[in-house]
Amino acid sequence: MSRFPTPSTQPDKAFRALRRKLLLLVEAAGRWGGPRSGAPVSFATAETSVHPDYLVCLETGQRVVLLIRHLQGLGLTFEDYRLKWGLGPDYPSAAPRYLAARDRVRAGTGADDAPILAHREVQGSAREESGPRSIQQQAKKKPAGRARQS
Repeated sequence: MSRFPTPSTQPDKAFRALRRKLLLLVEAAGRWGGPRSGAPVSFATAETSVHPDYLVCLETGQRVVLLIRHLQGLGLTFEDYRLKWGLGPDYPSAAPRYLAARDRVRAGTGADDAPILAHREVQGSAREESGPRSIQQQAKKKPAGRARQS
């Protein structure tokens, strides 16, 4: 028997028997435990795909924080994704801890407070009226650098 197979080399009986068993096992797995034809195969269930720090994409199996941005890269909208996988309207589009942190930041910055924004606009218009400072005025305002220590 040669070291490398050639077209004239016939597999021996043990190899043919093993191959036949493997093909039967693969066929049986597809018949009994395999996916239904036409149904999408997911990497996780809807219940196990939501974690505090990330979501598992049912399409690709990747861990993502912002699912909508990930789906845009796949050419899907979040609504299409929900319909395809049968997810409810309460399924999150981002990781729960990310949403909580974003809400804390928004609450701390006062992004939704109209009076603060109006005050900032007034300050901006006052700055424009005074005009830009000259380079000499800016140089006078700069603090002196640290003295070199030898």
